[in-house]
Amino acid sequence: MNNIVICSNNVVEGSVKYLDHFFLEKVRIPIAIVDQKEPIFLGEENGGNLVLLKKNAFSLNYRDKALLFEFLNRMKKQMSGEDAMYSAIGSEFVGTVIKKGINVTEINVGDRVIPVAPYPFHFNKSLLPGIPSNTSSKRYQLFHKDQLIRIPEHMPDEIAAAFTIAGHTIYNIREKAQIREKENILITSLKSNTSLIFAEAIKNLDCNVYGLTTSDNFGEEFERLGVKKVFKLEKHLTNLMHSQEITQFVRQTGGFDVVFDPFSDLHFGRLIDCMGFNSRYLTCGFSGQCKTVEQNNNEYIGKTLPEAIPYLIIKNISLIGSCLGERRHLKQAINDYISGNFNIPVDSVVSGPELSYFFDRTFNDPARFGKVVYKYDD
Repeated sequence: MNNIVICSNNVVEGSVKYLDHFFLEKVRIPIAIVDQKEPIFLGEENGGNLVLLKKNAFSLNYRDKALLFEFLNRMKKQMSGEDAMYSAIGSEFVGTVIKKGINVTEINVGDRVIPVAPYPFHFNKSLLPGIPSNTSSKRYQLFHKDQLIRIPEHMPDEIAAAFTIAGHTIYNIREKAQIREKENILITSLKSNTSLIFAEAIKNLDCNVYGLTTSDNFGEEFERLGVKKVFKLEKHLTNLMHSQEITQFVRQTGGFDVVFDPFSDLHFGRLIDCMGFNSRYLTCGFSGQCKTVEQNNNEYIGKTLPEAIPYLIIKNISLIGSCLGERRHLKQAINDYISGNFNIPVDSVVSGPELSYFFDRTFNDPARFGKVVYKYDD
């Protein structure tokens, strides 16, 4: 079965099924399709609680960018002589159960499943919390039954392969935000996948949703997600109140009641002055995750945290961090998908040998709008 991997620079044509490359932060990264055979599975391993999956599709997230460079550095350190090295990549997937342990009763052979990633605690105390796989492109993979959840029959693979992290993260943040009627919500980095999905998750709430982005495009797409107005972010601004348009908005409304910011190191110091009394600032990440990347031009701009604290105190602003969520958040997202109240914006679905397009579209292409999913076709 085909298996998508990143690989060391000494991999040559003929040693793999297909060899390609793409560039990330000016670094050339070899990628390949290799063959993976189905592993032997007896059904009694780990107390009979394991499930063997064959992956149907997978997708990459912002965190995978950092993991990709980590894998590359690890391969460089571990390489000896001319030995070629490979690593699967990816945090999300959908797979079909092909075998299961003797004590697995909730999941059956033939079921399609996605990973469960509860954090900071796993409901099964014997399992580590968080994302269960950093190698989701691996075609065959074993999981404990409590690391998986069945999906509805009518959910297509391209949606399922991008569902887990969004379901946990966004529904946890939506709960913490405690959005009230008629409140003004600002979503930063609006074109990022996380922000698009947050907009999708709150589009049916009775609130006013605004966006902040450097992009000049996608006005109609944002409007379909329920975004009332999009503010253009000029990269050089140290304070959003230096924007006449935003200043006028704050004077008319008293400021934003909720700010969702997926990249706190890009926006936090610039937007504190735009927030209203008793408002909530929520973040689930930061852009500077790739510590191994030399080309990182995202410098922190705006008030530092010590400079911002007086504003937080005077305005009673709640500063809320969030990472993933509980199993119930993912289940709620699935239920809302079933009822038609939630979906995952998908930019494109890639199959076959279009590896460079898949990776480049995921990480580099400014025209991307939503998740890019790789779907196995063999």
